[in-house]
Amino acid sequence: EITAKKPKCMVTVGGEPILGHWLNKLDRLGVNKFYVNTHYLSEQVEEYLCHHPLRTKIETLHENRLLGTAGALKRHRHLFDERTFVVHVDNYCQDNLQGLVDTFDNRPAEALMSFLVFKSATPSTCGVVTIDKNGLMSGFYEKQKKPPSNVASGAVFLCSSQFFNFFDEIFDAQADFSAEIMPLMKKKANCYKTNSFFIDIGTPENLQIAQKFTALKNESVMQ
Repeated sequence: EITAKKPKCMVTVGGEPILGHWLNKLDRLGVNKFYVNTHYLSEQVEEYLCHHPLRTKIETLHENRLLGTAGALKRHRHLFDERTFVVHVDNYCQDNLQGLVDTFDNRPAEALMSFLVFKSATPSTCGVVTIDKNGLMSGFYEKQKKPPSNVASGAVFLCSSQFFNFFDEIFDAQADFSAEIMPLMKKKANCYKTNSFFIDIGTPENLQIAQKFTALKNESVMQ
């Protein structure tokens, strides 16, 4: 098993840990501070980050006991008072995310956040969304056998300070950001649909697809 000896964020695609892909992508967008949540085999992540070119901008936040994606945000809520990316680092994404930033900057007044969505070939394995004519999320459905849509959340969120105020109000004991927080964001989040290659690397099959994609991409660049 691939993650028996390494944490998922250290799985490599195109010769680079998936965590590195996201750090570099967000750095190009001007992000000036990174918080990396660690738990499983955290020493491998720490070792990688202490040699990373962006190491002076990176702080790790270790969990001895898993708090869940929403619980981690709540624990470190004091760090998030400005526009903040919240990213689940188990996806490979070719999009440079400038479109997501533009969507956020031009969001309707009622939208507290913007997030990336993509067309999924296996929507029953994803959190899928329905979207109204204004680009606002009208429903969020986490891993249903018969999902109402094939447009899935990419778990890449760009959150406003107003979102975190809302989060403070609604947070009780929720642990999972996608399953428990996102359904409460109906009509309060707008969507950026990427047309770039995007895949969850959480299965060996999907990881192989991502690795083949990067290999072909690198070949085409070299020719």
